Amino acid sequence: DCHGVAYGVASQNITVRNVSCEGRYAGIAIGSEISGGVDGVLVENVSFTKANGPAHIKTGASRGGFVTNVRFVNLTVADGAPLTEGILVDTNYGDVNPSCPKGWKPPQPTLMANYTFEHIDARKARVQNSPFHFMGASGADITGVRIRDVWLPAAHGHHNWSCTHVSGEVVKGTVAPWPPCPEFRVVADE
Repeated sequence: DCHGVAYGVASQNITVRNVSCEGRYAGIAIGSEISGGVDGVLVENVSFTKANGPAHIKTGASRGGFVTNVRFVNLTVADGAPLTEGILVDTNYGDVNPSCPKGWKPPQPTLMANYTFEHIDARKARVQNSPFHFMGASGADITGVRIRDVWLPAAHGHHNWSCTHVSGEVVKGTVAPWPPCPEFRVVADE
């Protein structure tokens, strides 16, 4: 928002490793306040016994800034654990900061690019909404997403994949539920 853009200092080269999480909010979340910028985040070897989602990257249209080069690797979710979403990347999250001047807009839309989700096992968890949620916006696309070896349970009463304004690749035969959104390119395993 206006304060983060004015401050202009990015959070960079962050590692979250070898932790266990339990709580009713996002397991590991980046955002929603990211207007100073976030780059170079590695989240690995994390287990969740309860969380509304193990991997969230979220921002709002009033934020600006960037979130780039983020990797979620080797995450596990306990059998039967309740999740709201599995993987969530969303550019439409949150409200305008009321302490910013009326009508303030960021100098450019939030840049959201280069995300890897790999070796994530939540296949025996329970997902309330979409297991895969990628919601970009016009002019604020989510780009460079790679999904490999990610196992989430199918949704009940919701789409398994919710996508708009996103691009990237999904490795065939290593992701469930299948198929992914048409916005993703399907590639062979290496």
